[in-house]
Order: sequence, then structure tokens, then C-alpha cells
Amino acid sequence: MTNLLAPTLCQHARAAPAARALIVGEVVLSYGELADRVLRIAGWLRARGLAPGGLVAIDAVNGVEMVEVLLAAVAAGGVAFPVDRTATATELEAALAGEPVAAVSVADDEPPPWAAVVDAPMRLGPGDLDGARRAPRAADLVERAPLDPAMILLTSGTTSAPKAAVLSHRELRGNGRRTAHTFGLSAKDVGAVIHPLSNILNLSSLLAQLEVGAAVVLTRGLTSPPHLLDALARHGVTGFSCVPSAVELLARGGLPGRTPPALRYVRVGGPFSAAQLERTSTLLPGVALFRSYGMTESGLVSMLLPSDPPAARDSVGRPYPEAHTRILDESGGRCGPRVEGAITVDGCHPMLGYLRDPEATARVLRPDGIHTGDRGFIDEVGYLHFKGRSKELIKVSGESVWAHEIEAALRLHPAVDDVAVIGAPNNRLGEAPWAFVVVAPAATLASAEILRHARYHLPPRKVPVGVVFLTELPRTRTSKVRTGELQAALPPDHERC
Repeated sequence: MTNLLAPTLCQHARAAPAARALIVGEVVLSYGELADRVLRIAGWLRARGLAPGGLVAIDAVNGVEMVEVLLAAVAAGGVAFPVDRTATATELEAALAGEPVAAVSVADDEPPPWAAVVDAPMRLGPGDLDGARRAPRAADLVERAPLDPAMILLTSGTTSAPKAAVLSHRELRGNGRRTAHTFGLSAKDVGAVIHPLSNILNLSSLLAQLEVGAAVVLTRGLTSPPHLLDALARHGVTGFSCVPSAVELLARGGLPGRTPPALRYVRVGGPFSAAQLERTSTLLPGVALFRSYGMTESGLVSMLLPSDPPAARDSVGRPYPEAHTRILDESGGRCGPRVEGAITVDGCHPMLGYLRDPEATARVLRPDGIHTGDRGFIDEVGYLHFKGRSKELIKVSGESVWAHEIEAALRLHPAVDDVAVIGAPNNRLGEAPWAFVVVAPAATLASAEILRHARYHLPPRKVPVGVVFLTELPRTRTSKVRTGELQAALPPDHERC
């Protein structure tokens, strides 16, 4: 029998009922209390008609309530669908594609806009949840097979509408276990989740902590880095996972000299250069830094470890053996060492597909594995080097230029607070890079200075032909840059530059 985390949660509740499970502000929930609430809410959902495989859309506001409903929906045999508050009604309608929703759970009396378009027979508000916590406990857990759906997550949608990726019990459990093993987690750890749980990076972190009986501190974003650092220190947080932009924000917001004393590891998920890794290491003395590579569709693929040699710092680590990672050329043949091609993952924990979208599923899930849409190579000793998304490749006079390599160089300028690079049509070069720059507070920066800096650090073909200054970069709910909005912000005459 498989039911994601519920059996393990009950085991922890029996073995150490008073151990801390969830911490939100000053609210602390023990494993005994969490298991009891999950089983009662699961019983409440089943008594009101939630059938195996029924979809439960959840307002993904980090909090005790969100985790309770997430785990209860799966324990009851349903499929949990955590949806970020920033998702629009249009995005959700497109992702659901007519799929019926059995229940909607909202965090407070002001539901997110997307909740208005979901026609569900069951709705759980704060008052309903109070009653559900007092309902009779579910007598047993609904049996689900390893490949039955457990959760649905929206993909990022940086250039198009997000898709709903359907994840199995096996995929989510495998992600959690690999994460726990890599970080050496135990019941003594205290992990923090600082991003919404509608993202695979954060969801796998939560599942990894609960898998081993550790405590989880839930926070609601990075609006105040000093307050977040104080909270991490106050609760004795030993580790957390985050996106690269969060590391940069923490570094600017007071990280130097304020490292939480119990912190022993930080995992960065996403493009993070060797220079950024080195700079972050100086800000976090004694803290182990990990860099992971993966996606919602494939799960966790590889991890760069602190023990890996300096020569591997430009890689995303060795792929996990079970990921069966290969680099394929245009004809589908396997590339040799250091030959760039398409990153393909034929592992044991892929997504089941995109909800009600067989055509999009067929483009990604192919007989030879998951075609990630990413480009890279594997070196002679097995390290995977991520070069970029296929759609981020810029062809300058026929030569390949990767946007993230330019971004890494521009970030070395002390006045650059944030930066993104995209390719744009160019009458002279065919395609050319443009830089979108956010200037650091209290700093001044001109286009000429940025371009001088770029020419010092980059070969000519990688130097942007133009710079656009923004007050902030448009980002998705998972902090990825919305490149379509950057395209719209290009100057009218950009093709002639």
C-alpha cells in the first residue's frame, strides 16, 4: 500500500507524539497533533464525498492549515492541488481544462481570485476547518498504488500559460527521500520552507523533513530578510532550500554577520554560477552549500555537493543513478563527454503527464525519457553541466550564446541588484542579447558602464547590444523571470542596434 507520507506521519506520532512538527510564528504543532488533525480532516473529506482521485484545490499560503489539508487530501485518497495566491483565474481555468474539482480550501476570509472560477461541491474556509478538526478520525487510509496521482503542481509558465503537472505517490516520495538522504536529515533537524508550497523545490523540502520526523518552520516569503534571519535563528533552523534570487536578496538584506547559529546547509535550486557560489560561501562561513538541478516534470536529477572538487563548481553535480540522465544530439544519438546536447532524464520518478493535455505530454514524455527542454553536457568524470533552457539560447551570428552566462558576468558589478538577459531579433547579427538591469539601492549606473563591465568579462559575441533599466524584474510565482514581459519592454528600434 502507498499513501505518500500519511503512514510515516502516524509512525512519528506514535514514536514521539510531543516532537515538534510544524512551526508558524509562535504556533507550534506536535507530530501527535498534526497526525490527529490530518486523520480527522481526511475523515471529514471522505464523509462529504471525496472519492479516490478527487481533486482538492488548496490556497497555498504557508501555514499550519495549508499543510493539514494538503496531507489530509492525500490521506483520504484524493489528489492535492496547491495553488499559489498569485495564480490568475485564467491560468487556473486553462490548466484544469475542464477537470472537475471536488473541494476548494482557502486560507482566510479573502479567497484568492482563482477560487471564484472553481465550481466545487465542497469548500473549506477557516470556520469549516475548525469543524473538520473535530470530526471523527478516518478509520483507515485509502489504498493508492505507487503510480496513482497524489498531487498536481502548476509549472512556471515563463513564456506561455502554466501547465498542470500530475505527480505520482512514487515521484513525490522518491523526491523527499533523496533530499533527506543527500542532506543527512534526522529528527534532530529543523528545516525552513521560505517559498510557497506550490513549487516542487519547497514541497520536496517539506516532505523530506516530515519523512524523518524533523520540525518544519513555515515562513511567508522574503519581504523582510532581517526578520526572516531572526526567525531562522530563533527556531534553531538547520537548513533550507531556496531559489537563486532569494540568496541574493538575503545577502543584500543583512546576511553578513547574521548567519543563524544552527544553520548547517542551504540548497539553491536553479542557475547559480561558480562565482555566485563562491560569494555566498564567504557570507555563510561553515554552512554547506548545495546546488540542485531538476524540474517539476522530472523531479530531483542531480546535486552539486560541498565535497565536490573546485573543478566541478560550474556544474550542477553528478546526476543521481536512478535519474538515468543522458545528453542527446539532434538525431537522438548519445553525445560524448563535453559534447553539448539535449538533457534527457529516463529516471524512475517522472511526472504522469500534463492534466488533460496529451499533446503537451507527448512532447515531453517520450519513449527515451523526459525531454527537459534544457541543454548541457556531461564531462569525463560524470558531472552534469547545465547550459540553459533551449528557449534561452541566443544565436549571435550563428554562434550559441547562453543568457545565464551573461547574467552571471553582469551580476559581478557591485551596482547591479538584479539582471536578466534575453535574445531579440537583430538586423545585423540575426539575434542579439539585451540586458534588463535593476540597480542596487543608493547606487547609480549608466548603460555605458554596464557595457564596459561586460566587455571586460565577456567575449564580444556575448556583450549585450543594449541595456534596459527596470525597477524590478517581472517574475513568476516561483521567481523565474517572465521573458515575454521583457520582450514587450524592448525599445521599438531594438532590431537596428
